[in-house]
Amino acid sequence: MKLENNDIPIYYQIENLIRDKIENSEYATGEKIPSERELGEICGVSRMTVRKALDNLVNEGVLERRERQGTFVARDNLNQFPTLVGVSEYIESEGMKANIKVINKELIKPDKSITKNLNLNSDEKVILVERLILADKRVCGFEQSYIPYPICPELLEVEIDQKSIYAMLRKNGHKPTKAKDQTSAILSNDKLSRLLQIDTKEAILKNIRTSFSKDRPIVYSYNYYSGEDFVMTRMVF
Repeated sequence: MKLENNDIPIYYQIENLIRDKIENSEYATGEKIPSERELGEICGVSRMTVRKALDNLVNEGVLERRERQGTFVARDNLNQFPTLVGVSEYIESEGMKANIKVINKELIKPDKSITKNLNLNSDEKVILVERLILADKRVCGFEQSYIPYPICPELLEVEIDQKSIYAMLRKNGHKPTKAKDQTSAILSNDKLSRLLQIDTKEAILKNIRTSFSKDRPIVYSYNYYSGEDFVMTRMVF
């Protein structure tokens, strides 16, 4: 296994090397992988670094530990993201054409809240992607997504549409399996009013979403939608 000398933490590089070997069938489903000591010797790193990489892969469901036997490629590694009605689907269900426009994409140092919600080390960076959501060429939403840089650095290099973020994460071995949402009604500020092309202090919907691959957070996003374009329905029993 060859590690690179770059800004990506060593344990992330080990994770991706193991994923590559699983993807290329070098490690088959149900097969035992080398021990922490062996991987440390192969990669030239400490067992603690290897353990952190393996812990993350176990938490994601890529690997599984068996008591007194070792670590194996998980047999059930086909988890799919729950079926949710996305904004694009909602727009199209209303008979309009959905479109996504990327207005900003950059590598940044996250604030404490984002670092905590993505379970990052204090020195890790994230990719910020800001997009406008359009319905029949009319802006109806604004999204800010934060993705840990090490899990998908190529996001900085490619064109991103409404489906490609999760598609690229899946390609890199980070399959979204669940999400946590928090939605509330707020009044728009000057920035959001300008982006959404509405009056200042107009009512809008704010959604905060954390997307996970198993128990590992992979995307943290703030999503803002024009109040007149979206209706939230709940059934109460």
